[in-house]
Amino acid sequence: MNLKPLHLPLFVLQLALLMLGLLCVVTVNPDGLLKQLVMVVGAVALTLFVSQVRTQFSVKLGWIAWAVCAVLLVAVLVMGSGKSGVDRWINLPGGYQLQPSEFTKIALIAYLASFFARKGTGYKLWGPIMVIAASTGLILIAPSTSAAVFVFLLAMGVIFMSGVPMGRIIAIALATALVAYPAWMWQSARYGYVADKIINFAAQQNGTIDETAAGYQTRVAKTVIERGGLWGRGPDEKKLTVPAQSSDFVVSTLAHTTGLLGITVIFAIYASILYIGLSTAAKVSSANHLEPSERHGAAILASGAALMIVGQAVINFGVVIGKLPNTGMALPMMSEGGSSLIACAVALGWIHAANAMVAKASARAVKPGAGAMIGAAGD
Repeated sequence: MNLKPLHLPLFVLQLALLMLGLLCVVTVNPDGLLKQLVMVVGAVALTLFVSQVRTQFSVKLGWIAWAVCAVLLVAVLVMGSGKSGVDRWINLPGGYQLQPSEFTKIALIAYLASFFARKGTGYKLWGPIMVIAASTGLILIAPSTSAAVFVFLLAMGVIFMSGVPMGRIIAIALATALVAYPAWMWQSARYGYVADKIINFAAQQNGTIDETAAGYQTRVAKTVIERGGLWGRGPDEKKLTVPAQSSDFVVSTLAHTTGLLGITVIFAIYASILYIGLSTAAKVSSANHLEPSERHGAAILASGAALMIVGQAVINFGVVIGKLPNTGMALPMMSEGGSSLIACAVALGWIHAANAMVAKASARAVKPGAGAMIGAAGD
């Protein structure tokens, strides 16, 4: 059995993020290390598995994957768990939880890859409009405004990368917003947490760290980051406690442990992932040895994967430094938890698989030329 080649730099970057995430877990929750380690090993194995699967298979499963996620989004409304009436997780045996909105992101990318690979960019877009609207609407009802907005923006980004003209993208955005608007109005009337987040964001100010004051989480996180200095204080030194310090605000823990050096490293890693994903998509798009639908689908998967991972990272950074309201969005491959880890593992596997397609096509293109040269030499 011939294994497809991995994009080695991308695989190293993934391992680096996972190891830094484990370091942060050790710093704040040593008892949770084993559980997180199991999920990390599973994520790496999943990436390796997806990298060996033909991208056409993932594209063909796009409809099915999205339908399954839609069912899960409905199920979380019925049997979900959470805090303050906000139900986003489905409890699983062993203390694990499933967050359907995380899987909806990759399912939506796969669906859009399937649609545009089959129909092209000139076909009527009512299908994508309804799928995007249903996805954002169901996530809003859960409710999770930030996740719904991110899914919507991710879909727009994937559609743009698919080659759809900007005018049609704007039309899709407007149509989707009109469909999802009633869900947003309903959840805004029922839950006050969105307004509270905006108020807390507006109230953020420098001063004494008071746990009862608005914006406390961001202020204490910024204090921890500043105290980390250039090199950090190591995992053993006691630090200020930041809410969600191993999940949403894991960057503050990394800064405490490894300082500005660690922050700079993860910035560079995410930038590299974006470059690798988009450059791989460009290479696949120009691989004339592949069928048009095949290369179009693979390019959408690779670019969508990069946009999803780096987009989440940018939003997470913005929240931690106080430039965005608290979204509850995980830092890809570093935050403690499993759903985001699995979704990112699949996304990275798509980039590996797309890169393998380019390598295979290049090998096929070289062989005839090499044979001709040998034959000429023999003559």
